[in-house]
Amino acid sequence: MRKRQKKGPGRPGDAREATAPSRGVKTETVVILVAAAFLLGVIVGAVVALLKTPYPHEARQTGTPIATGEGSVGETDLSQQIQIAQKLVGKDPENPDPWVHLGDLYYRGKQYEEAIEAYGEALQLTPASTDVRIRLGNAYFDNEAYEKAIETYTKTLREDPNNADVMTDLGIAYRRTHKPKKAVETFRKAARIDPSHRASRYNLGVVLLHDLNDTQGAIEAWEGFLRAEPEGQRAEQVKGMIETLRSRSSTD
Repeated sequence: MRKRQKKGPGRPGDAREATAPSRGVKTETVVILVAAAFLLGVIVGAVVALLKTPYPHEARQTGTPIATGEGSVGETDLSQQIQIAQKLVGKDPENPDPWVHLGDLYYRGKQYEEAIEAYGEALQLTPASTDVRIRLGNAYFDNEAYEKAIETYTKTLREDPNNADVMTDLGIAYRRTHKPKKAVETFRKAARIDPSHRASRYNLGVVLLHDLNDTQGAIEAWEGFLRAEPEGQRAEQVKGMIETLRSRSSTD
């Protein structure tokens, strides 16, 4: 890859910009999945696993490269695609598009360090691209570089302050860095911006219950989730958790 010029003080996390997604575009949303253990009167969520995984049937942020409608890509095929993309980058290193494509391939192969570098090159060439910035933030997140992900998502939100998907990802990153109050604040802001945004309300309930021991707050958050998604498997799961929390509160 071509050598990048030295930057002034600032975090490499700024490198990944992704153009802010609109609801009409192919987008992705990152959410937290909950596994709650009910142990003889112990509060729901005694054990809660928070994972950055796709929220079923809901759009996620623009820019996270996933194979949709393409079938799975084999390791050999992916390696060949990466080699082709590297040649394209070599032929036109000042064009950001080959860098983004290369970053997407690395990301798909879970080669996050290489993806970060490729997206960083693309961002240098097109610093106004929020799409590339989101891609970079996602690569930082999946590489468990949460502080850099926070910085990258935060910069994206300065350019696109009403992006509830990125805001939700930022909240998850705050939770991963042991800042539950910041996570709650961020999830609530996302829910205010987009009243139909389910992931932010779902995650809000998880953090309030598990990290802040706020049973009533979790119930209210999940009631908001049910207003946005009243039916389906997730709705039934949330209804069950609310009922258990209420029955527990009534016996305290």
